[in-house]
Amino acid sequence: MEKRKIIEALKQARAKIAIGWCQISFAEDGAGNSVDVRSKKACSWCVLGALLASLPRKKRVGFFASLIYEVALAARTVELDIWNDDKRRTKNQVLKAFDKAIARAEKRGECPKSYTP
Repeated sequence: MEKRKIIEALKQARAKIAIGWCQISFAEDGAGNSVDVRSKKACSWCVLGALLASLPRKKRVGFFASLIYEVALAARTVELDIWNDDKRRTKNQVLKAFDKAIARAEKRGECPKSYTP
């Protein structure tokens, strides 16, 4: 059950990035202004913003940390925000990291324990 929810959330976050990707802000509107990640005006998201926006309302910090862990592992980084905001980073690289995270989560028999820093 938890594995399925993590895969669902990763897919939803990836879909948001496919629509639009940004750096520095968690989410932006069409004019490039920062907006809440769940705002109807949002049309681009950073990695963390997309993960926050896809978070089920009743899930807690541990679930969010598990999502971050999955994408960070795929991106080979421990600091997703810095990785996302690197001026050499591309939307395609971000989408590929999500693809790897989703594939790994689907292939794995169990979900990892919640990540604790």
